[in-house]
Amino acid sequence: MHPLISVCIPTYNRADILDYCLDNLATLLNCGKAVEVVISDNGSTDHTQSVIDAHRQRNPMIRAYRFPENRGPLANWFNAVSNAQGTFVFQVADDDSVIVDNVLHHVSTMEQQPDLVAIFADWIAWDDKEGRELHRYFGDFKETVSFGPTNSLELANFMLERFPLPETGIFRREALLQARLFHGRSLAFYLRMYQLSRLGRVAFDPLPFYREHRVLKSHLQRTEWINIDQSFHMIGDELRLSLEEMVLMALQDAGITHLPNEQAVFVLQSIERILHGRLRLETERAAVNKNWIGAVELRRRHMLWHGPGPDEETRQDVLRFALPAALQAVQLAFKSFSDVAGISLRGFESNQVVEFFSTYYPTTPILAPGAEPNGAVLVVHRDEQTLAQDPTPGNPSRLLVLRRLIDLYRITQTKVDLQGL
Repeated sequence: MHPLISVCIPTYNRADILDYCLDNLATLLNCGKAVEVVISDNGSTDHTQSVIDAHRQRNPMIRAYRFPENRGPLANWFNAVSNAQGTFVFQVADDDSVIVDNVLHHVSTMEQQPDLVAIFADWIAWDDKEGRELHRYFGDFKETVSFGPTNSLELANFMLERFPLPETGIFRREALLQARLFHGRSLAFYLRMYQLSRLGRVAFDPLPFYREHRVLKSHLQRTEWINIDQSFHMIGDELRLSLEEMVLMALQDAGITHLPNEQAVFVLQSIERILHGRLRLETERAAVNKNWIGAVELRRRHMLWHGPGPDEETRQDVLRFALPAALQAVQLAFKSFSDVAGISLRGFESNQVVEFFSTYYPTTPILAPGAEPNGAVLVVHRDEQTLAQDPTPGNPSRLLVLRRLIDLYRITQTKVDLQGL
């Protein structure tokens, strides 16, 4: 039977998460419609293949294709879509899930409107551990709107004014295959969205059919997280370039050769607003990814343009970003030496720093007092006072003071009290 719906799942080295994802798709596979699942494995080296084999034995509508080595996320996505056979296709990240009734609602809409080539729907950031919604991405967007080949400028204005991310969608396969494109620094989903609008109508719908599992079940753990790894793209040149390309193509399709001067200010201000509007979110995402130094950099930019915020928030910034960034810097300093056997903590009154390294950098040797080897060590003092009291401070080139590091990564003038640390 020719499938009506193809669910495309690119995957790589997340076998247990993929297993959970396929379990969650069982309801869609048994919805009464012809549904297939197309998996593209990017050369996984774990037990991904055995997970796929087990699910294929239970459901023949699961098909899988595999690269011999990792060829990057875009090739993996292309492979899944290229092998799909359904009239309508959509992608599911292997660590996310779908809302079946809403999928079927959108597919029914597209069946009834043959000129509709894509529905870009809102999606839910989901805490799967607690079973609750964290937030959505379309903001206060309430009504479905659509744009076609004759609405290029309206589409560009809509994207600049409302900025609904055209990332999660259900597509008419024939149109999607025509809109596939390789890209350089641009974000592919913006260019794909605009190319689709040249082939038919694209709709933006606030009804979500997709849950992004921001927090996983306790027994699952990500080894890869592309969205987090690419978070800087959403506040930097990649997003700026994508929006600028979209505006230029919209102007050209409307018969305008370049951006008129009176519109340039609006476009520039809109792009800056969009970039700055995501700063706080990307700061949080950098911290989730244990990149506290990156979180500090993003929080500084946000503070420059939007101010420090309430006193309690700035105090929390020190504890959540600046202090962990300083400890991350200790780890990076340790890795930068070829002859250092471990880290010697001096002047600390508690085990909090030891516990931090045990949790986030468990392979880094933290040397017990008095157990230092004859070779070089990286000495880390709590503050200037404990350094002054140390009769054997060691090699100055292998000496760090946590208080100094916190000052290097400070976000505001708010000081953190190291007493008791």
